[in-house]
Amino acid sequence: MAPKQSPANRTTLYRFEHLVALEDAIREKYREQDDFTATPTKVGEREALLFSGTMKTKSDKVQWAKPLQELTGEELALTNKTAAAVLLIRRGEDGAWALTYGMGFQLLDHDKIDGAFGQRFALRTADQAALNSITRSTLDYRGRTDRLTSPGGDHIRGFGVGDIGELVSRIVGRAAIPELTGGEKPVTIRGADALNIPLGRKPDHLLGDLDLLETILDKPASPGLESLEQLVAIKHPESLIEELNGHLNAALAGAASDALLTTAWPHERINDNGMPDSFKIKGRGGKSGDGVPTIDDFRVVLEDEPAATKLDRLRRLKVQLYRDAGATEPMSQEIPADRWLAFEVHENHRRFVFHDGRWFQMDQQYAERLHERVRRIFDRTPPVQLPTWPEGMDEAAYNKYVAEELGGRLMDKEMIRTPMHPRGIEVCDVLLPHQVLLHVKDAEKSSLASHLLAQALVSTDALLNYEEVRREFVDRVVDRGGSPAEVPTRGGAVVLGMARKGKLFDSDSLFTFTQVTMVRLVELLERQGVDVFIAPIFRDA
Repeated sequence: MAPKQSPANRTTLYRFEHLVALEDAIREKYREQDDFTATPTKVGEREALLFSGTMKTKSDKVQWAKPLQELTGEELALTNKTAAAVLLIRRGEDGAWALTYGMGFQLLDHDKIDGAFGQRFALRTADQAALNSITRSTLDYRGRTDRLTSPGGDHIRGFGVGDIGELVSRIVGRAAIPELTGGEKPVTIRGADALNIPLGRKPDHLLGDLDLLETILDKPASPGLESLEQLVAIKHPESLIEELNGHLNAALAGAASDALLTTAWPHERINDNGMPDSFKIKGRGGKSGDGVPTIDDFRVVLEDEPAATKLDRLRRLKVQLYRDAGATEPMSQEIPADRWLAFEVHENHRRFVFHDGRWFQMDQQYAERLHERVRRIFDRTPPVQLPTWPEGMDEAAYNKYVAEELGGRLMDKEMIRTPMHPRGIEVCDVLLPHQVLLHVKDAEKSSLASHLLAQALVSTDALLNYEEVRREFVDRVVDRGGSPAEVPTRGGAVVLGMARKGKLFDSDSLFTFTQVTMVRLVELLERQGVDVFIAPIFRDA
């Protein structure tokens, strides 16, 4: 006896907003091909469009047939045909659902889809104790993306996903949705930009399921999962991105408060622990300078560019850093200039952040909780009191001054090179008594504060976990009259000395993603028994 057919069929579903005509959901290159047919239709009483056909390839013959023939001498007459279909169903006045089949997902204009739809649905329905997979990106100096998997299902706590500086982009888990067609038992859902879920086979069942999905999306995220929704990458709608880009263009033109716009430090593209002596902005009207580029440097290059297209021009420019003042020894690749910007703007009671060339929407409670954690870090009393930075003294001279005043070992610019760190790392600027590693930075710019944080993490982690680094650093300390006991093996403390002219650095001085880097730095080092302190330094103007 044949098994009873399920009333639901597993379907990959996309959601569109602000879609005037259903065919606008299809990429123009496919709308113009004769191999595809657009058929207006209805699903139940709802407007729909079936778009289907066979995708063109350079040759129908499989690509691996030729090298296989060269190996065997046998000719293979094998061909591929790639079928694709999309069923578009109207939702509301100007939205649409898109059900894809075969390679149908490639037909869609992904600039117009609701990019976080599947993730948002999963966060409202998935059982937090029965998650199978989470994909996350770490928004700090590493720029890392990883996928955590538990085939048997695990609680959200088992994935070790934090609530600061992590962007979750895909969730797989079990969900109980009894109102769904065939939902008598829990179903597996996969949520990212699309949603993969069983949906009704019959028109009335399918439409009922789609309406149910809309209702669920209007609800808050499930308890325990709400923190995963507090930072969302924005890919669309185009109108929102254009509006945000307009704010950024205005800031680049000097028409907005400089407090909202600064330079960031694109850590994941710079595999070096030192500070550059020079930079080049490459492209039409490029510029060279000392240290790292500032907003003013970018504004000079963009001076002749119309206000409305400054960001477009910036994206065509590249920035390269150099170890030497003559710009002959590169210490970075050529980095797209827009990766150097950090910008924040409030629009319609929402906070948007431009970071690493992308826009993010940040939940206000998330921002407040992040800032509170940073404030608590600043409130810790450091084990040393750093002296005022005298007027006219550069950073190297101040480090020497601190070492003399506090009885420390000057380790500034002592680069330690190992096979793991061929370009060298600077373990600290000054090694203070009681195993205190001091890092100092004139942090007038957010990018330099961010670099200080990343440098402290990389160097301390290397000192504690790589024997070659520790052995070489101990030798340098001994050469300066110290002893191996002054160097921490586990524990100890890291003090980050942040200087500003005329006033003390505080928790309000940091941009959002610099705050993210700080919180993650503290958490990672504290797991290794290292206490981290911020020591604001008053620098005479």
